[in-house]
Amino acid sequence: MRLKDEREELELSPNTQLYPRKMILKHGVKHVLLDTKDIVFFFSNNKIVYVIDADNQKYMAEKNLCRLEAEIDPRMFFKVNRTHIVNFNFIRSFATFEKNKIRVELKTPKDQSIVISQTRVQAFKEWLYQQL
Repeated sequence: MRLKDEREELELSPNTQLYPRKMILKHGVKHVLLDTKDIVFFFSNNKIVYVIDADNQKYMAEKNLCRLEAEIDPRMFFKVNRTHIVNFNFIRSFATFEKNKIRVELKTPKDQSIVISQTRVQAFKEWLYQQL
C-alpha cells in the first residue's frame, strides 16, 4: 500500500508541461546531445536555425524557430526578435539602444549582443522581472 501512495505523489498534474533537458543537434556530420541549460541562444539565418552554446560552439537544429519556441521552457528562453531566442541564464546586461530598442549583452567568450525589437521590449522586461 505504501508503494501505491508514493506512486500517486509522483504523478504530474495535467497542467504540468515537461520541457526537454537535452536537444539533439547537428555539429558537422555528427549528432550531438546538448543540455538545454548550456544553450546561450538560438538564431535563424536563411531558414536554418543555429544554436550557440556556452563555449561558443555552433550547432544546427533540425526544427524551425517557431517550433523550438513552443517546445523549450519559457521561463528559461525568450524570443527577443524574429530571429533570436535567448537564455535568461546567459544575459549579462541590457541597455536602451537607439530610440525604443534594447541591446542585450550575453555571457559568451565573445560577449555577443542582440538587439530586442521595439515590439518585444515590454514583453522582454516583464519576462525578465518574472525570472528574478
